[in-house]
Amino acid sequence: MKNSRLGKDITFLWKGLKINGEPIVSKENLTLEIHKSTGRCVCCVKLQYDVIDGNLVATWLGVNQKEIGEYDLTLWVNKG
Repeated sequence: MKNSRLGKDITFLWKGLKINGEPIVSKENLTLEIHKSTGRCVCCVKLQYDVIDGNLVATWLGVNQKEIGEYDLTLWVNKG
């Protein structure tokens, strides 16, 4: 976990991601979300990302950050 100030762009790099044992090669059928549960409110934002050499690179822009705290990233395959 890394601390960062609210309003700063945060870049995530997931190396060597595999789905069903195979490295990811495209963004097709994948959805990346960042979310936080805060009592009554659930904040969920879709993140834009790229797949480069089997690695996923995403940036959460500071202008989209509304609350401080801990967040989770979820990568969905074939999200309905």
